[in-house]
Amino acid sequence: MEKFIFGVRLLYGKKETYMSKEQLEPFHLRCLDLVGSVRVRWFSLLCVASFWVALLMLTGCPNKSRVETRGGVGGQSEKKGASSGSSNEPQRTGIITDGEEQRYAIPHPAQKYNDAERSGGLLEQGEVVQRVYNMVKRESRAQRKSVPGIDKRLARMAADFARLPKVAHTADRVLAFLNSSRGLLEPVPLILVISASDGTGKVSIELLGKRLSSVLGPRTFTGMGAAFLEVKRGVHRLVLALQESFIDTEPIPRKMDCGESFGFTAWVKGMFKNPSLVVTLPDGNTHHEVLSFGQRGSLAVKLDLDKGPGRYQVEILADGRAGPTVLANFPVYCGVDPPTSVKFAKPKQPKESTVSENTDVKKLENWLIKKTNEERRKVGIKPLKRVEVLVKLARMHSSEMCNTGRFGHISPVTGSATDRLREAGYKPRIVGENVAQAGNKEAAHSALMGSPSHRANILSPKLTHIGIGVVICRVGDG
Repeated sequence: MEKFIFGVRLLYGKKETYMSKEQLEPFHLRCLDLVGSVRVRWFSLLCVASFWVALLMLTGCPNKSRVETRGGVGGQSEKKGASSGSSNEPQRTGIITDGEEQRYAIPHPAQKYNDAERSGGLLEQGEVVQRVYNMVKRESRAQRKSVPGIDKRLARMAADFARLPKVAHTADRVLAFLNSSRGLLEPVPLILVISASDGTGKVSIELLGKRLSSVLGPRTFTGMGAAFLEVKRGVHRLVLALQESFIDTEPIPRKMDCGESFGFTAWVKGMFKNPSLVVTLPDGNTHHEVLSFGQRGSLAVKLDLDKGPGRYQVEILADGRAGPTVLANFPVYCGVDPPTSVKFAKPKQPKESTVSENTDVKKLENWLIKKTNEERRKVGIKPLKRVEVLVKLARMHSSEMCNTGRFGHISPVTGSATDRLREAGYKPRIVGENVAQAGNKEAAHSALMGSPSHRANILSPKLTHIGIGVVICRVGDG
């Protein structure tokens, strides 16, 4: 299976952004496509991806370096794909056909993020799902890692994902909707999908066993949820969702009253520093606030919902070993109801040009630059100028992330984005970088714009030059 990595760099006050294929695809990645009636695919918003994208932007401003990471870019513009369902309120969870489009509905979503019950009571666990959990536990212990706990929210999300057609698996807005509706505020989890014409689950379990070691290897997961469903006659789908979380919070309502301020405490786990809060406001502007750690990694966070009704996309970041890391990315609604369904296009016969269009890195890079400048023009900001050396630097970093499996801004070989630029002979006063993984160019762009910190980079009037690097990598043995 191929993995795509995009890199973008901006000169003259630079800003960099790295996205991996999974994040680009909608944070998913199709890692394997086995021969026969069995197919395996991996989806991840964080580290596993087909496309790796590095975006670097520069500008001539005071000496300042700010790099923002997206392990899995969360969030999505509500204009496209999200529906509140106020007129035709869905009555059950599942797919609803609506003309040329389809919707996936969750009529009774979580009311809060991180609620005490983790979004409901016990779920039925069949034999196949229980075997999956036991496999993950055994493999985690074998690798001397902590065992991820069973999270009912992830199990519900896995069941949602199993019901969806493949075309929806690559839509960022669908994943963001599922993540939020199930009460998850971390970036979208890594999702492993196995489809097989075997109702006993034996084939799916065997395939999972062959892949589990490499899936768990690079990271330490804290939560898991699984589902095994018959998606159509004779075809069953096994879905395993794995969450790597570095943050916990008090319960946070998904809907609040406009004009109020809501405060909550968050606890950051691991070695992080320089925490910050970035919020995309209903009017598209971005609010940035520096936070400070209290005792035992606690953060006192305050949300001011005083900019009118609509959606407030909230993101909490901090600097980790690999650079700036998104710890949480979730929407809060004020004056409007959270959506209860999300639209996605019906499956269509792919065109003959699809493969070449998705593997021509220059076309992908140019498309992403075009979309970036379109977003800037919408808000009256000058477009960024493409610089070839930034493209080369972005591709280099994307290639390294792909080859080493390390996803982040700081490389043990080349250092930070600023280091890489200076080594190439540039001394910009502002540097910005976004990294992400995804399966297609649309998902990559959507993921970046759905993250408040990445969106702020893209729309910064201080940045003047850009370079995007895309790399296509092999994932697994497909």
